[in-house]
Amino acid sequence: MGSATMDRLLRAEKAKGGNRRHAPRTKPGSLLRLIPIVSSRELSAAAPGQVEVDLVSHDGGKAAGDHCYTLTVTDRCSGWTQIVAVPSRAQVVVFAALTTVLTSLPFPVLVLHSDNGSEFINNELRRFCDAHGIRFTRSRPYHKNDNCYVESKNWTLVRRCLGYRRFDTKSQLADLQTVGDPPCSACQHPPAFHDPPREDPDREQDPEEVPCSLDSAPPTSASSRGQ
Repeated sequence: MGSATMDRLLRAEKAKGGNRRHAPRTKPGSLLRLIPIVSSRELSAAAPGQVEVDLVSHDGGKAAGDHCYTLTVTDRCSGWTQIVAVPSRAQVVVFAALTTVLTSLPFPVLVLHSDNGSEFINNELRRFCDAHGIRFTRSRPYHKNDNCYVESKNWTLVRRCLGYRRFDTKSQLADLQTVGDPPCSACQHPPAFHDPPREDPDREQDPEEVPCSLDSAPPTSASSRGQ
């Protein structure tokens, strides 16, 4: 059947839909144009509020079927990180979890940076950012370094703890959710503010042990040459 014949036979069906050329709809391509691409070199870590987000899949090496994910939210400046387990990567699920985290952070979010996944690149999240004065940016395709801060937390806080096994049941989701529940120090303790080492009061000091201080430090090679 030729294209002209198909058009003639379908003319009546097309007429029922009316003029749909100007129907309000946003295609993925036009939505991507509304969210600017920013590389890692352009992102700032000078002050809290520069937030990166990502999803970690717990599919056990088999992507088929529904399985759990971990949503990781990391601040570039302070290192403050929160992780939330979600049952899928559906937009409505990820949007609810992400907006809950963003509104509960101890600092205002200035920039939200994500990859190009559809769980983040959608109108709901873009409208949320516009309403809260958050600049929404995205990485270059196939450039994980543009999300390097959150990618590092995916390894240190998620993969090293949970491995690569599959989580796809309600009971396993409940177990994952306990990992991110506060006050989990691994999830909400910013690396820049680790507790300093404390001296053991019961430890006996070696009489030959000399306390180290800046005043007693040996001169560097540069200072020695200056003398």
